[in-house]
Amino acid sequence: MGTTFKSTAIGVLSLIAVSATASADDLVATRQGLMCVSPDALAKLTLPDGSSKTARPNPSPSDLALKRDGGCIDIKIGARISVTSARRNTSIATYVVNGRSQTYIVPNIDFQQVQVAASGTPTVDQYVTAPGGNTTYYIMTLPTRNSDGDPNMQIEAKYNNNSSSTVLLFNRSSPDPEKNLTNFSKLVLSPDSRTLYFQTEAWATSNAIHSINIATKQVLFVAPGEITCVVLGGEYQGDLVVEQHRYYAQGGSYDSLWLFSPSGKEIGPVSQDTAVPKDCSTLGH
Repeated sequence: MGTTFKSTAIGVLSLIAVSATASADDLVATRQGLMCVSPDALAKLTLPDGSSKTARPNPSPSDLALKRDGGCIDIKIGARISVTSARRNTSIATYVVNGRSQTYIVPNIDFQQVQVAASGTPTVDQYVTAPGGNTTYYIMTLPTRNSDGDPNMQIEAKYNNNSSSTVLLFNRSSPDPEKNLTNFSKLVLSPDSRTLYFQTEAWATSNAIHSINIATKQVLFVAPGEITCVVLGGEYQGDLVVEQHRYYAQGGSYDSLWLFSPSGKEIGPVSQDTAVPKDCSTLGH
């Protein structure tokens, strides 16, 4: 049954591709998702945000079977395709797999026009290596730009034992400062190496601090402000020291350091100024 479905889908796709006028527009993948031979499989497996059901933790056996029988492959961020026919939500495109040019239906939401920067290669803005040296986490600036004209960025994990890598987060903009994920900076790893913290552009007077669960890739807003450090030991191990810009009730403003839990709960003040405390690594009584 699966073989018949796949063969039929390939035949239909080939007919569409041949009849379409080739435009050879180059697009680059800016999100992870799927591209498929079967339009039915692509529609059933692609979520509204462009990601795929099979990329979620513990995908169902039926979804994995549909991915296989529909001739679907994972989209790698940075992958480049050539469009032969564009539709409203999808495009017919060619992509080179193992040295061979293959034809797929791709979700437009996962791609954008190639705008190569002068260097033409990603640049490393910051990195942090987990204890033991097996994994390094990077903030990367890509040689493409988003719809606002700003450089695309991603947070990536590289596994040093086998040179493989995975993207934990790709930038996405939002009018809500707590949900805006652009212009990443200040990458910090938690003491248990399970969580990454980073900053994004947010309010006029403050950045926003977010966390990534490395295992699930879940991103959470933690607090407004600037990351000073993550406490490595002592009573408050794992909590964050955050610099915040606050306002007096009678007018005026000040900057000081505050302690927050990983979930964003304010624990209390650390310092009346912004000087990093000498005992930041083992904050406590």
